[in-house]
Amino acid sequence: MSPHPPDETRAPTLLAVTWTLYIFVSAVFGLRIYARSRPTTVLGWDDIAMTVAFLALSIQMGLLIPRVNYGLGHHNYYIPPENRKEAMRLLFITQLLWIWAIAMCKISVAFMFLRIKREKRWLIFLYLSILLQVATAIASNVAQFVRCQPVAAQWDPTIAGAKCWGLTGTQANVYVNSAIVIVTDFIFSCLPITFIRKINRPMREKIVLCILMRLSLVATSASIAKTMCIKNFGKTGDTLWVGIDIAILSFVELQLGIIAASVPCLKSIIERSLNHLGLISSIPNTTSHAETDYMTHHSLKRLKMGSLRRISQIYTRQERVGDGPSEENILPLELTELGEGKSVRTTEIRKEGELKD
Repeated sequence: MSPHPPDETRAPTLLAVTWTLYIFVSAVFGLRIYARSRPTTVLGWDDIAMTVAFLALSIQMGLLIPRVNYGLGHHNYYIPPENRKEAMRLLFITQLLWIWAIAMCKISVAFMFLRIKREKRWLIFLYLSILLQVATAIASNVAQFVRCQPVAAQWDPTIAGAKCWGLTGTQANVYVNSAIVIVTDFIFSCLPITFIRKINRPMREKIVLCILMRLSLVATSASIAKTMCIKNFGKTGDTLWVGIDIAILSFVELQLGIIAASVPCLKSIIERSLNHLGLISSIPNTTSHAETDYMTHHSLKRLKMGSLRRISQIYTRQERVGDGPSEENILPLELTELGEGKSVRTTEIRKEGELKD
């Protein structure tokens, strides 16, 4: 009886899960950019950060095919040494990209919250969160490069005189990164409560908004599961086989994170689709701005300053605003924070009237 396990592969499961999700992620990301390009293309920093995350994910998906061809998903025993080295080298590159992709995903969410509220303490907290994500990504990349000297020893164990961290040090690095990701997800999922409760909308819509903005907790579950798998990685030496679980969960965590951060931006598209299917009733709007019931932070500042004289002009001009990021898919019209604890509440107007300074 052979002391080795049978020559089988788990790569098909990896490819099926990751590529199915990637197609869905691509659709959601594409709809996000489409929503932000209507009526004019005005992308915010949250969109730029999410674009970087999506591009990093796309590169990782491109590297996944050669990783599988070099033996990922098989038992190490059946893979030639040269193929094993190449598979581990591609893993090293993937890890460098993954940490920045997940960081940009969190940064995108932080910038999205910056669109909604401008209070000083809120700004400080969110900018510190962004700095934490950048610092974590940099520290993780540095740890990857210093884990072994020379660096190539991470994928080529035959290098003489190489010095590498022990298994405990490698696991500790992963645990710290995972802890930061999990805590950030939890905090960001709770932040919407601070402003959604102030919105003058039906409870049903408030619940939907909370659900949309708490989808990140689904990605958090993948992060927790991945952390549990790390404890077994590297103990048996069968890295290409054992690593398949970590690979699947890492991709799922990132892909669900991108979806969770993008879905709130599709609120108006989702509402129109549900209305078209007859699942929800439309809310009448008698203003000239009939296509959307959202306004940007910049537009409301103009309203507060009295620079627009007629209510009909306010709604019409909203479609031409080009000096601020698009907000139409995030926050309902009734309440948008202007900073320093102040807000403007607007209601539907049925009769054109004059605005006074």
